[in-house]
Amino acid sequence: KVIKTLKFNNQLQKLAENPLGWLKVRQPSSSAVGWVKQRYLESLPRRFPRGYQRHKRKLPKGQELEPEIM
Repeated sequence: KVIKTLKFNNQLQKLAENPLGWLKVRQPSSSAVGWVKQRYLESLPRRFPRGYQRHKRKLPKGQELEPEIM
């Protein structure tokens, strides 16, 4: 049964794991507890989801993109 659908970069706490690759997790913001497949999780926040293709802007010849300020 689906308890909660997670969004990109939701924070989770790992509570347990089983040998089949499932993690028991808790979402601190809602206190929801459930199981999620480990392959769908990352240790650190990401800027873009896996497989996301950023479209590069085409600039006139001789112009460069300025680096993004972090």
